[in-house]
This record gives sequence, C-alpha cells and structure tokens, in this order.
Amino acid sequence: MHISYVLRTRLLWLGVAFLLALGAVPAKKLRAESRVVDFYGYADCVLLENETTQVVLCPAAGGRVLKYALRDKNVLFLAPGNEGWTWDGHSKPPRLDAGRFDIGPEQVVPKRPQLWQGKWTAEITGTHSARLTSPKDPGPDVSLIRDFRLAPDSSRLECTQTIVSAAEGPVEYCHWSRTFAVGHGTCVVPLSQPGRFPNGYVRYDPPGKMLNMRPEDPHIRRVGNFLLIDDHPQYPKLGFDSHAGWLAYAAPNDLLFVKT
Repeated sequence: MHISYVLRTRLLWLGVAFLLALGAVPAKKLRAESRVVDFYGYADCVLLENETTQVVLCPAAGGRVLKYALRDKNVLFLAPGNEGWTWDGHSKPPRLDAGRFDIGPEQVVPKRPQLWQGKWTAEITGTHSARLTSPKDPGPDVSLIRDFRLAPDSSRLECTQTIVSAAEGPVEYCHWSRTFAVGHGTCVVPLSQPGRFPNGYVRYDPPGKMLNMRPEDPHIRRVGNFLLIDDHPQYPKLGFDSHAGWLAYAAPNDLLFVKT
C-alpha cells in the first residue's frame, strides 16, 4: 500500500516517518525497557515494550518488524516454516512477511537484496527506542537507517527511515513501507475529493499487469467517503489517490491497525 508522506531532505539523505497505532490505550504501570530477545527463530531481536504494547525488531533478515502487539495480540502476519531464515548471499528467500520496508519505484531502482533481506545491525538507543542499520547495497549504492520509538504510555509506534547515499551526485528514490497483517480482516481507505479514479481506486490486472481504471470487485465497496476492502479481493494490488494521509485495517483478532 502506498500513502503520501512528508519527506525531509538535506544534502544526500532522505527521511520519512511512519506512525502506527493500535488503539492508543493509556498505561497504568510502565515497564521501561528495551532488550535483546529470542523471537520467531531469531536470537538477536530487539524488544520495545510498555505496559500494553510489544514491538519486536529483527535485524537478522531485512530490518523488519516481526511483532506489533497490543496486550500480546500481534497484528502482523508471520508464516510458519520461515522461522530463523537468514540470507546466505545468493539463495532465493522465502516470502518475508510482517513489517517490511524498502525503497522504490520497484521497476526503476536497481536490485537491492541487502536492503530488504540482508543482515542489519541493531542498537538500543533508549528505554523505548532502537536503531537498525543496513549494509550498503551496491545496486542503488545506498544504505538505510531506521529509528523506532514506541510511546511510553500508548500503542503509538514511530519509525523514521533515512536513505544514505554513497553516490557522487544527487539521487532520487521513494520510501516504501509494506505491512503484512493477519488475514481475513477489512481495510479502510479514506477517499479524497476530487478523486482521479471513477471507482475510487485502480487495480493491476494480470497477466500483463495492465492498470485497470474501472475495476469492479464484490469485495471492494464504497461507503460514504471510504473504501472498504474485505477479506480477499480478486487481485490485491490496488492504487488510491487519497490525500488523507492514513489508512486502517480492522483485524480479525479485535485490533484496529492505523498507519499514517
């Protein structure tokens, strides 16, 4: 899913902040700690935690977020069988799930396996914060830095991604953030007016991946100024021109995931 973000630029770096929330429940008693834990087959994960919310970061395979949970209910999807996978430099990876990040556009940027599946480094920077840093990928000649901060008294999680370029001249890339949530929920997309798409969205249709300007799908419906996308649309790659700056996902485990 692609949302409009505000980019901050200086010289050859770009930074973008992603704000996530799971209900923003006030805490009564805080466990102010960040520490290294075992999770999903990885021994070097970083846990950010307060009274209600747990965030687990994975430097070993792509600098991902593996867990974003309210009262231990994880909204992120992790496929069984991929536990502890790490890239050996040449093998084809399984599909990496949960909270992934990347740069784009995907059809323009050179191959960049170090950024989305390589081994990163982790640093705990505070009681509720950590930094993950990628190796430099020789394809686009950039490295990535991700600073995570969990609010001490709510479920609000902030991630700022910085693109560091080693190129001699200016480069231009997009920030991408891909979140794989637990399935069988409903996605809520606010629509902006005026809109460019007759049905409120566009869709990539196989086999040629042509852009369908007037798609029809019984699992996608308009309710007022919102699009509701249920369970399993016919083709899942959709585009929106919303300028609201957020979207939400009502998960089947009674969580509402909001991404800004």
